[in-house]
Parts: sequence; structure tokens; C-alpha cells
Amino acid sequence: MEFSVVLLVGGGGSRLHPVVVEQGRPKALLPVCNRPLIFYQLFMLEQAGFDQVVVVASDSTSAAISSYLAQFYSQDQTVVEMRTRNRREPALRIESLEDGIGTADALRAVLHLLKGDHVVVVSGDTVTNVSLNELTDLHRVSDADLTMLLKEEKPEHAARSDVFDFVGIPVSRLKPKTLTEIVLFESSVDVEEALKISRSILRHKCEISIRTDLSDPHIYVFSRPVLDILHSRKSISSIKYQLVPFLIRNQFKLKSSSTMLTPTLKASNRASDENELGPLSCRAWIVPPQVYARRVNTIASFLETNREVAGGAVPGALPKKFPLREPFGERSTVSADSIIGSDVRMGDRSSLKKSIVGDHCSIGNNVKITNSIIMDHVTIADGCQVAGSVVCENCHIQSRCTLRDCQVGESVTVAEATESKGEDFTKKDEGDDLFY
Repeated sequence: MEFSVVLLVGGGGSRLHPVVVEQGRPKALLPVCNRPLIFYQLFMLEQAGFDQVVVVASDSTSAAISSYLAQFYSQDQTVVEMRTRNRREPALRIESLEDGIGTADALRAVLHLLKGDHVVVVSGDTVTNVSLNELTDLHRVSDADLTMLLKEEKPEHAARSDVFDFVGIPVSRLKPKTLTEIVLFESSVDVEEALKISRSILRHKCEISIRTDLSDPHIYVFSRPVLDILHSRKSISSIKYQLVPFLIRNQFKLKSSSTMLTPTLKASNRASDENELGPLSCRAWIVPPQVYARRVNTIASFLETNREVAGGAVPGALPKKFPLREPFGERSTVSADSIIGSDVRMGDRSSLKKSIVGDHCSIGNNVKITNSIIMDHVTIADGCQVAGSVVCENCHIQSRCTLRDCQVGESVTVAEATESKGEDFTKKDEGDDLFY
């Protein structure tokens, strides 16, 4: 087995409040086009043909995630058809770790389970149509120790982001369908006044292009020497903010090791042969803007991902479209880029545009829903307008409400004739601090 796979799904989703709350639904089970977010990573991994996946959850989320995998994922019609076609069913192993630990800590905790020469690490909030086979092939033929996926953003998208990454690439090294050397990677949140570039980098690479239009979808491929480094450096807690910058900053100082980790990790000391071996190789695969890769880590990205997946951004991943339950309203319309779950009723003269509606929902007369996500068992009474909003399960929106850019938490009733913009409706304030 050449590649091991780790899927990190322990994230609590603090920036998704109140859609995700402490002790409630895990971020990994947030619905994207009426399928849990974790479905899209597993779908991608199964398409790539990986035989085993270590799914790392937190103690507070592992039971719900395990239940979904056991009871629903394997029975999903798309999954059944894919496994029948591929004649392969990967082994999914769930590992539960304490809440609040970092992504590098989580990876370190499961090193003893990873038998391959390389490990693919995928974030539990990433949705993409990237070919992992192409990424791993490029990693292998380039003999890289670190390969990270980077997506080139369109100028208008890059300009909207308050948080971005500084990425340093040697001038004239970027070629299509190949990996490029990466000599600088720092998040803007970690840069106070000026970028610091190590002298070892400058000695090796005189001309460097600094880019801020590349997003990091949190898909990495590491070789065994990197896992050795991670095992020995317990102070490294985060993959993105600590491990990756550390490797890139020190790649011409660190020495690559051929030492393989044993299942008991007894052979992870690199010091004995580091003077005989060359530097680490840190590479990036930069994909163009038309490649789809997005992280679901804010309310805005949650809404955008639902709309984009509904529009076909991830081929083959859309669930079956259900018809409206009869009798459905006269002169009511549903746009082609909307998704409707099973057992949905819609009254007269209502419209649904660029929106997702879950199972067992009731939509009254003269209701307008635009650019919104309506989860399961929601009732929206007559005369309501819902735009750019998320309405969680078991909510009741009473008549003549107008909600714009709002988030309605689970089991909330919004009072009749409420008019609100940019407001959170919750039963109580809750937060979270889970790893990722």
C-alpha cells in the first residue's frame, strides 16, 4: 500500500454558529445539497481508488459520524453504484480523539496506523472536483516530501478575502500539469509587519514571486521523512499554520531521511543518517480557477458551496431530485438550479430560486425563497420571503416574515411578521472549540 489516507473531521465549526452548535450536529454532517459534508470527501477518496481511510473525529462528534457512516453512507445509492462499478469497498476506520487538539496533533496520534510510504491528508470541510490520482502521481514522480494543493483564485474572489496566504514561488518555474517548488508559505494572520525569508532560501533561490491569489484547500501529501519530523517535534500542533510553514522555511536545512516508521514508532529518529542525505523537497500543485475547491468554514462559504454543488461543481455527487408532493400549488415555480428533498409541499404562487430544501418541509402560499438553505422538517407559512439565509431543522417561520441574510438555529420559531436582516435566531447562545 503506497498511500495511506487520513480524513480529519473533528472540526467544530466555530464560524458556522448557529448552524453548528456545541453538542449539536457536527460540522462534518452539515448538509450540502441534502448530503452530509463528509460525503463529498469520501466520494472523492473512493473515486481515487484508496482502499483504506482513517477517519479522525473528536470525542464529541465521533458517535454521530460513526452512525452516519454505518447506517446511511454505505446505503447511499450513489455510493452503492460506484462500489458496484469499481468492485471495491474501502475500509473506513474511525479514530476518536479528545476535543480541542490541533490538526497536526491529530495526525501525530494516528501515525502508528499509517503503513504507506506516503500519506494523503484531507480536511473534513473541503469540497472539490480535483483528481487525487493526478495529485498523488505528481507527488510520486517528483519525489516530493511535501506536496500541497493550491488553487488560483479569480481576482475578484482574491480581493474579497480578509485572510490570505503569502506564497513564494521561484520565478519562471510554474508549468501546467507539473509541481512547482514552493519556498515561502505564511498566513496573513501570522505576519505582523513584514515577511521574513530565511537566508537558506535566498541562497538557493535568488528570484522569488510572492503571490496572494492562491487559496489552500487543505489537501496535503506527506512523505515518511515528514512524518518522522512531525513525530519528533511535539510542539507542532497545526498542519497549515505550523507544520507546512516549518517544512518550507527549513527545507534546505532539514535533511531527508530514508528511515521508515515502524508500527510502534521505534525507528523514527532521523539524527543518525541526516548528514548523508539531501534536503527536503517542498512542492505545490497549482490548479487554475476553473477547478472547483472550496472549504466550508463560514456561513458564506456554506451557502456558496450549496449553490455551486447544486450547479454541478462536483460531477456525479448530486443526490436524486424528488418531485414536489401533490397537490402542489398553482403557478408555483422551482428553478433548475434548486434541489428539493423528499416529501416537500409547496402552496400556490410560491417560488424557489437557487436554493436547497430538505426532506419533509412545508412551504405555504405566496412564499419567495432565494439563495437559501432550508433543512429538514421546516415549516414556512404564507407570505414569507427568505433570501440569503439558512434555516435549520424543525424550525417554524410564521406568516408574513421577511428574512434576509439570517441564520435560524435548530427548532426555533420565528414570530409572525418578523422583518430581519443579518440576524441570528437561536434558542440559546452556544459555542465550540473543537479541533480543526
